Amino acid sequence: MIGRGALGRPWIFKDIKDYKNDKKITPMSTKNIIKICIEHYKLLREHKDEKVCANLTKKHFSWYLKGFRNASNWRKKVLFAKDLKQIESVIFEMEDYSNSV
Repeated sequence: MIGRGALGRPWIFKDIKDYKNDKKITPMSTKNIIKICIEHYKLLREHKDEKVCANLTKKHFSWYLKGFRNASNWRKKVLFAKDLKQIESVIFEMEDYSNSV
């Protein structure tokens, strides 16, 4: 069960560690979630071919992009993107948003 939870919240392990050490669990900020998305995309782009990168980006972003303002819109844009160029356009939009938060 924890593995499934980690798919959409890879920071869950830090939360568990903090909980076990009686530290306050702080929610992940939208800015940090977007940073994780961008870093994950860069790694996929570097190590996978375009089709696999696009499919895995859609898969992981659908898990990451939940629970904050505009997340649903970005998730839909990524899922309906036809190629990496469109995905990157959404990523730039998300990055601009995170810089304004």
